[in-house]
Amino acid sequence: MVKQLLLEVGLEEVPSHYLPQTLDQMRDLTSRMLQDHRLPYKKIMALATSRRLVLYVEGLPEKQIAASREIQGPPKKSAYDAKGQPTQAALGFAQAHGVSPNALKVKKTDRGEYVYVILEEKRLATLDLLKELLPQYLGKLTFPKTMRWGKGKARFVRPIHWILAVYNGHVIPFQYANLKSGNRSYGHPLMSPDGFIVRDFKSYLQGTRKRCVIVDQNQRKAMIQKQITLLSRTKKGWVEDDEELLEHNTFLVEYPVALMGRFENHFLNLPVEVLINVMREQQGYFAVQGSDGGVLPYFICIVDVKARKMREILVGHERVLRARFEDARFYFEEDQRIHLEQRVEGLKGVIFHDQLGTLYEKMQRLTTLGSYLAERLEPSSVTILQRAARLCKADLLTGMVREFPKLQGVMGREYAKRQREPEEVYRAIFEHYLPRSTSDSWMPKTPVSKFLAIADKLDTLSGCFGIRLLPSGSEDPYGLRRQGHGLVRILVDGIFLKLSLRDLVRTSLSLYKGKVKGDPDEIVAEVINFLRERMHAFLRARATAAKSQEVGAAWFSEGTYRSDLVDAVLLHEFDNIAEAYRRIVALVIFHQRPEFEPLMVAYKRAARIVPEGFLVPVCPDLFKEPVEYELFE
Repeated sequence: MVKQLLLEVGLEEVPSHYLPQTLDQMRDLTSRMLQDHRLPYKKIMALATSRRLVLYVEGLPEKQIAASREIQGPPKKSAYDAKGQPTQAALGFAQAHGVSPNALKVKKTDRGEYVYVILEEKRLATLDLLKELLPQYLGKLTFPKTMRWGKGKARFVRPIHWILAVYNGHVIPFQYANLKSGNRSYGHPLMSPDGFIVRDFKSYLQGTRKRCVIVDQNQRKAMIQKQITLLSRTKKGWVEDDEELLEHNTFLVEYPVALMGRFENHFLNLPVEVLINVMREQQGYFAVQGSDGGVLPYFICIVDVKARKMREILVGHERVLRARFEDARFYFEEDQRIHLEQRVEGLKGVIFHDQLGTLYEKMQRLTTLGSYLAERLEPSSVTILQRAARLCKADLLTGMVREFPKLQGVMGREYAKRQREPEEVYRAIFEHYLPRSTSDSWMPKTPVSKFLAIADKLDTLSGCFGIRLLPSGSEDPYGLRRQGHGLVRILVDGIFLKLSLRDLVRTSLSLYKGKVKGDPDEIVAEVINFLRERMHAFLRARATAAKSQEVGAAWFSEGTYRSDLVDAVLLHEFDNIAEAYRRIVALVIFHQRPEFEPLMVAYKRAARIVPEGFLVPVCPDLFKEPVEYELFE
């Protein structure tokens, strides 16, 4: 029989966004704990629902594996006298470690001969060891927020209702948070709350499923995916792939049941993004879309119960969504009473950062920096760019964006479009926020959008670096890595091949007019080095998620990342991201050709022959072969 460890902690409902990170933590912590205590295993599984955390380990031995440790003692010359008899130093060393002097060994080292003792570690029974380790294990789990309940002092993510702990069919006896462990689990609190005895993992899965609990999050996710696909098809619609929303609903329930609701057609007059945002962000619902990409008057919600009166549950969801849509419609209509131009002055009262000024000042910097780009790369777009820059932050003062912050840019575009601003203006108002994340596939399309997006992201980077708000380790409260990554993704575009990165950063920094601290040249160098690192991250992501038709497919499609080839370009000179990208791709492709290795061998030989610091102009008069002239040219 395979030896198994099963630990379940029954809880009050845990926020769904806590659980993915908790599962990773459980796996890592378990692996380290077992390795540190000489307990090999075959498999670790971490499972979770909204009301329970489950750890399953398969293949544990009955006892710790054998181990010994070698302890160094005094030098041989101090441990033995001239007759080879142990001295007091040797006797004391042996006594301290509970062995006979005859058990001492002599070993040669770099520092001479020393006395050693080899101690066999005790092999504790796994059951005895686990009853000591599991309370410590629970105490080491961390969460964004914890709480204390009752009279106990233990803190956990939510109050614990029961602890199931079984190894090889036996209860692992311990106490945590004033609760004793046992071999009893419980079903779904609404549909089948009774308890049942657990012998092993198989009986646990059978017992929970029989009582309307799907413990495995991957099974729940598959159930949700299948249900929303089938329901959307009944209306000849589809649901957009949304891993984040799917994960949120997966950890929100123990037994997922999908319901399709309806809302009134007149709400379809709201922008598509507004409808989807309300359903997704506010309610956690899936929007049903039609073949034309528009939203159909239907939504899908995931509930954690299967009851006789499901229609009553659905009516409640429809009522809540209707109220949210009414709020959105109110803000949408009220916002349009004030032109975006009239809101611009209000930006003077909104702080961008207490050391970097207001959003109005940021808008002015974006206008200047965006114009700098437009004048050099597309002079005919300067006027349009300046108009877009002036209006791009005005929607932050609208009721809709205050109520639904993720609609910034979206509402600016919609209001500007309805207020008859030119298409390039209202597109740039939205697109200058793109890409919103490192994985976002949406990018600014028009030159004006690209110029404004660059100005916005670089303004934030320059300002934060100028007042020493630098990202460190896992901390990046101002999203500078995301901003830098987005900046690199835009600047690889061929239209920026003649753009000096150093001049651009220096111009951006100069617009802060005394607000930044330190030497401007040093700050410019720091920003450029930061973007060089982001270039590495961009290329690494490109290598991981490459497509075979992409430039440099032989490199990218393999999912490999050659940092040496990238450094060969980036460490030489880094003043134009578009050019650097093309050089890297060219080098990657060239290094796969058969002549690359012989050429490198020839170069290295020549490099070893030429003295260090040797700088002499080439003399074409000495050439003999035509190929020498071709190489020189």
